[in-house]
Amino acid sequence: HDALPISLQAYVGGRNYAEIATTVGVCKSFISRVLSGERSPSLDTAEVMARTLGLSLDKFAEMRKQVHVT
Repeated sequence: HDALPISLQAYVGGRNYAEIATTVGVCKSFISRVLSGERSPSLDTAEVMARTLGLSLDKFAEMRKQVHVT
């Protein structure tokens, strides 16, 4: 999780991507790609991911904008 912005890392916390992926209903590599800014989730998936992380959809989107894709 080191590549995530500190604010987003705090919401991921001690959970691993596999746990988040199971809750969201996607594979863990997709979670990794979304959180790193490599992929963009559908609106439905973004809503579930935000809820899983305890964030509003707006806050989740704002935090994803902090991720820089190289």
